[in-house]
Amino acid sequence: MYTLLYSLRFRVLVFSLAMLAILGGSILYNGYRVIHHALLDSVNASIKQTSQILNLAVSPYAFNNELKQLDVYLSELLLTEETLGKRSLLYVAIAKEDGFPLLVVGIPANQTILPAPDLETDYAVALERGFLNIRQPILLTGNTVGFLQYGLSFERMQQANRESLQQGAILVGVSLFVCATFILFFGIPFARRIGMLIHVCEAMSEGNYQHSAAEQGRDEISQLAHYFNIMAAAICQRIHALEKSRTQIAQLNQGLEQRVNERTQELAKVNQTLEQTIDHLKQTQDSLIISEKLASLGALVAGIAHELNTPIGNALMVASTLQDKTYLFTQEIETGIKRSSLNNFLDEVLESSPLLVRNLTRAADLITSFKHVAVDQSSSQRRIFNLHDIIQEVSDMLRHTFSKTPFLLAIDVPKDIVLDSYPGPLGQVLTNLINNALIHAFVDRQQGIMRIVARRDIPDWIVIEFSDDGVGISAENLKHIFDPFFTTRLGQGGSGLGLNLVHNIVEGLLGGQLQVRSTLGISTCFTFKIPCIAPVFNVNVSSQN
Repeated sequence: MYTLLYSLRFRVLVFSLAMLAILGGSILYNGYRVIHHALLDSVNASIKQTSQILNLAVSPYAFNNELKQLDVYLSELLLTEETLGKRSLLYVAIAKEDGFPLLVVGIPANQTILPAPDLETDYAVALERGFLNIRQPILLTGNTVGFLQYGLSFERMQQANRESLQQGAILVGVSLFVCATFILFFGIPFARRIGMLIHVCEAMSEGNYQHSAAEQGRDEISQLAHYFNIMAAAICQRIHALEKSRTQIAQLNQGLEQRVNERTQELAKVNQTLEQTIDHLKQTQDSLIISEKLASLGALVAGIAHELNTPIGNALMVASTLQDKTYLFTQEIETGIKRSSLNNFLDEVLESSPLLVRNLTRAADLITSFKHVAVDQSSSQRRIFNLHDIIQEVSDMLRHTFSKTPFLLAIDVPKDIVLDSYPGPLGQVLTNLINNALIHAFVDRQQGIMRIVARRDIPDWIVIEFSDDGVGISAENLKHIFDPFFTTRLGQGGSGLGLNLVHNIVEGLLGGQLQVRSTLGISTCFTFKIPCIAPVFNVNVSSQN
């Protein structure tokens, strides 16, 4: 609800009255200033005129020393002004130059005015006070100079000024009253029509759009009411359209709910099928990873068999030769041996024994290394080991894979790095990286080198870098190299699981971090940082993962 304080009519009335008051005040102030200046001009003219008249009237009497006749004249003059009610001259005094009074007319006997205490030239102050004392020189008897002093009253001027201001104030007040009355009564129809619009707006705000505003006349309020009615009709139409749309939407929602339920059931069945498929794929992936490990172990078996072939073959040849020599030596003993034959047999035994021991020792060392690597890679057993020894054993086991190729493997690993970790999975990582480089890095290359470099990073971490100077990896493929089953040489020796297995081992079992960077056509470098003491996992010693 609108109160009078916030109504437009009240604001227009207050604003109009304020403007009129300011205008009236300005007019009064300006009138006061004009009248004040006019009064000052009148005072100045009155002083000049009175001074001239008195000087002309008094000078002959004062010069001839006829002061009695002058007293009678001045007394009649003051009495005449007072009788006519136009008294402006208060007193007249003639004195010597030293201030001794010769004649005083109009001053009470008990009041001393000589010398005059309020002689001044500021007529504005005198006008406010109501009177002014004026002193002028005058020629006396014997050519002595005295002075003429008289007092002028401005009471009539002040009264005229007050009457003018009062009349102006009354005129301004009457004007304000008339204007306020006019504005008030003129605004009643205006306020009534505005009130009708407010009433219609309140009805519409409550949801009743059937009300319409009255259109009276051709003024702005009528136009406002006209367009307001058009707006209300448009709102009614839109409300009907919205209600119709809501009904249609409700019907569609019912149909959609039914469809959603049907689709939800279908999706539940599809999700169940997908979950089964995903479980099957996970099992397949685990089986393939195990196969990948077993394939690597098979490669180790083939490598150790190849490496054992040479020392065992040499030992077998030396042993068979020694066996033949021993058989001949036995026959000669039965028939009678010569000293030269004994010496020859002993020389051959001395020459064959070191060869036989050296080849059998080499075979025993290879078998021992193979046992370590095979047990580690097949059981994920945790133990304390020397990093250089493990990397060297892996290199020895895989040497047959690149010994007949133009590619080399360089190892730069300090011999004092000891880890408490899983040597088998670490060897599996290096094996897969070497095989991956041989398959992918040196395509159409006649030479190349692989490097394994290790260093301490911080007191409890080790950084191992495996790099090659091969063809590199494109930026697009670099994003997916650790994804399972991703390979660029499917059916050509690549299974797509090698680098995925590397990633899982380094960031899982070994508790490390794996990064790769590659420059196409120049090099690729795998960097993995692992702790010297691996995190504790519940690992089954017989597990293949």
